[in-house]
Amino acid sequence: MTVTVESGVLLRDLIAQAAKAGMALPSSPDWWALTVGGMISTGSHGSSLSGDGSYVHDYVVGLRIVTPASSDEGYAKVRVLDNNHPDMKAVKLSLGVLGVIAQVTLKLEPLYRRSITIVRKNDSDLATVASTFGNEHAFGEITWYPYHRKALCRIDNRVSGNGLIDFIGFHSTSTPTLEENLEETDDATVTTLELTTSGYGFTNDGNLFTGFPVGYQNRLPASGSHCLDAQTTTTCTWHPRVEGKFYHLTSVTLPLSKVKSFIQDVQNLRDIVPQAFAGLELENGILMRYIKGSNAYLGTQEDSLEFDISYNRDENALAHRRFQDVLDEVEQIAVFRYGGIPHWGKNRNIGFINVIDKYRHAREFLKVRERYDPAGVFSSKWTDQILGLDQSGVAITKEGCAMEGLCIFSEDIHCAPEEGFVCRPGRVYTDARVCRDTTEKDLGVSDI
Repeated sequence: MTVTVESGVLLRDLIAQAAKAGMALPSSPDWWALTVGGMISTGSHGSSLSGDGSYVHDYVVGLRIVTPASSDEGYAKVRVLDNNHPDMKAVKLSLGVLGVIAQVTLKLEPLYRRSITIVRKNDSDLATVASTFGNEHAFGEITWYPYHRKALCRIDNRVSGNGLIDFIGFHSTSTPTLEENLEETDDATVTTLELTTSGYGFTNDGNLFTGFPVGYQNRLPASGSHCLDAQTTTTCTWHPRVEGKFYHLTSVTLPLSKVKSFIQDVQNLRDIVPQAFAGLELENGILMRYIKGSNAYLGTQEDSLEFDISYNRDENALAHRRFQDVLDEVEQIAVFRYGGIPHWGKNRNIGFINVIDKYRHAREFLKVRERYDPAGVFSSKWTDQILGLDQSGVAITKEGCAMEGLCIFSEDIHCAPEEGFVCRPGRVYTDARVCRDTTEKDLGVSDI
């Protein structure tokens, strides 16, 4: 009940080959063009609090890694680890700073079926529901549309159909995205009708959606065929060839004990500036996925909920972005007010400020790094900064730095005062420091 693969194998191929043998990887990310080495090294995950959880690295039971060595050892050393090895807690989520992962052995399960139903509900009690939903359903997740005050609750459980997921966000396209149009207009109204009528990406036979499916695990956890296999006339929606998406992705994990308060803060902010959240709904709202506490030194330490927030970003770092201050405040609420942990493979610089201090086993990880790569061959200035080895920190203070999330500003020049963006406190989290557009007069709220 294991599979051994090389580090560069794609998730799509891993799922397919396991299924041919009647086996399944219990949890995985949504996008199947990730490599196995990349997934485990950045803490990639699905949504599950059951079993061994949703982190892919928590299904690693064996690993081969090549690390630097002395000239007497030929400058390289192959280390073979299993779950009994004391270094496995560091190596299975390493950020790439320990060496080259050559092979990975993953624990599998017999192929099983899942039943998925998506229920659309009002978000009035979302703060309470989100705190418990992950414990009620094996693979439950929630997508929140704050502007419409709706939430899509994915009731996803094992069952004893032949459904298929092909997430709309990973479909290929031949046209530009809609975000630029939203930035240029005063009408921030968007609709989830496309998602509803298309079954949210699910089909019952690979073509049609006739009702929420029951299907085998290999057909439901990840997708991306329209995008990954696109021809010359179409491609992934974020590809520059089609003037595609250019966006920031804030992805922060909070302990379940803090989820209710965070959601309530965001709802309060939404009630003050509702239009600021409309643009999120072009990017599939706020995706909420459950993560079980991991024994990896750099993994989430307790059962948690991750909030994924994608939003449009201009090609020009200093360009005007509508309601920038509101989404920046949401980010600071998550990271600073509630001590959220950023996804290692996502986020802007400010999400990583003092991040290593949030991990109780950081010192143990750094001890392994010192033994495996004392000269820092596999480290960079960035990894040294986020691991606390470079005392300069991750913040970059310069003109306009706050517009790109590179710094928490202390003066207006860190925004873009010539464009009307100046430093202001947050509306709900007053300790936040955000770049607010004082030329906006359609909000119905105070500028300060």
